[in-house]
Amino acid sequence: HYENVSAIVPNAAKETLVRELISLAGETGQKIQPVNYRSRALVKVQDGCDARCTFCLIPYLRGPARSTPPQDVIRQIDRVIERGFKEVVVAGIHLCAYGQDLTPPETLLSLLQEIVKRPGLSLLRLSSLDPRLLPEDLLEFIAGEDKICSHFHLSLQHASPGVLKKMGRRSRPEEYLEILNYLHDQRPEASLGADIITGFPEESEEDYLFLKKFLETSPLTYFHVFSYSPRPGTPAARWPGVPEKIKKDRADGLRKISREKNLAFKLKFLNQARRAIVVRKKGDRAEALTDNYIKVILTGNKSQEAGLRQLVPVRINRVTATEVTGEVV
Repeated sequence: HYENVSAIVPNAAKETLVRELISLAGETGQKIQPVNYRSRALVKVQDGCDARCTFCLIPYLRGPARSTPPQDVIRQIDRVIERGFKEVVVAGIHLCAYGQDLTPPETLLSLLQEIVKRPGLSLLRLSSLDPRLLPEDLLEFIAGEDKICSHFHLSLQHASPGVLKKMGRRSRPEEYLEILNYLHDQRPEASLGADIITGFPEESEEDYLFLKKFLETSPLTYFHVFSYSPRPGTPAARWPGVPEKIKKDRADGLRKISREKNLAFKLKFLNQARRAIVVRKKGDRAEALTDNYIKVILTGNKSQEAGLRQLVPVRINRVTATEVTGEVV
């Protein structure tokens, strides 16, 4: 048994995945209640999605976009602060669509502006952001607000214009780059991440090379790479697929670039101090997560004295491809 895991569906049973999830979540999309991390509080403010990308099951499983009224979100935030959490993670299936379904409509910007005013809140981390729903005023706020973590993860999915069109994304790589460059210019210390799918139906070698160059030359500091896997019931599942060997090779190539970029990013902070939350303590071992998303293994007496959930300044002393170590200063 695994904590907070309700069921494990093997890859061989993907044909019945929808049925399995509906049996867990209910026909109307009620979901298993979110839980707090031991060290950081997760507050889910939105569920469902109206975007209907051609590869995605979420609108079928989770239903239309639904937002938690802002007053209820603030009450949740206040409760977790009272429990001693210094960092709150604001999450949603389609977070940037927050408030569009409410009456009167609200925005993610107005919600975040209220959250950062809460006394006792030290850090506010945002879950995945949709670049299609990042207006200029929201971008300016998240880049300029000190309480918001220097960590922005965007659901890009691809960069080739042709693949983005087939995905139903209605996005252009130039728009992605404009957003990434703005965040990098305003917050040069920020970790910039993305979700990427390769091997999408009919993805050509030219599409892949365009994506590869985009990722190499962009300010992104890491990316989560997924080999496309067809989801029964979605439009893309009916389209001609890319051979598995090619998908694997492409994904491996992009993951290598991500590892190299992430190492280079971490090396920039060698001998520097960052704000961090102590996220794990076990015996004489402690770990912290910096505001810009670097996991640090803590050493030294001060580090052992730091309590779970505590906000501490951490100096990074050593960076390797597999591990970052530092100490509380």
